[in-house]
Amino acid sequence: MKLVFIHGAPAAGKLTTAKALLDRVGGRLFDNHAAIDIARTVFEFGAPEFWELVQATRVLVVESASKRSLPLLVMTFVYVEPTDLPTFEQFESVVQRGGGQLLPVFLQCSVDEIVRRVGNSDRAARKKITSEKGARDFMDQK
Repeated sequence: MKLVFIHGAPAAGKLTTAKALLDRVGGRLFDNHAAIDIARTVFEFGAPEFWELVQATRVLVVESASKRSLPLLVMTFVYVEPTDLPTFEQFESVVQRGGGQLLPVFLQCSVDEIVRRVGNSDRAARKKITSEKGARDFMDQK
């Protein structure tokens, strides 16, 4: 299995890029918010148990796809260096154990573009960051 790991800041265009890639080459999409949506049904957003469930779900999905030799999985992820390095290494280990390859893709755009994109209506429906302040706060913490 090949895992294309598209990562970047909120509103950098990860999901847009993933969908465009899959329109051209086929494969399956595992959007970052799928695991978050599951965890929201059980725990409060941001609680330690919430993030544990998010990570367990993500790993289970990648393991399942790898074990079943899914040819291509495209995954989106908001990655923060160095905090998320162990998480990335866990995904890489799962994929390599199955004989696959992890292909990281970092999306970067200007803060002005992120601020412009963060107000898109589809973001509110998916419970993503939707305010300029939220986007700027995230960028400042990096």
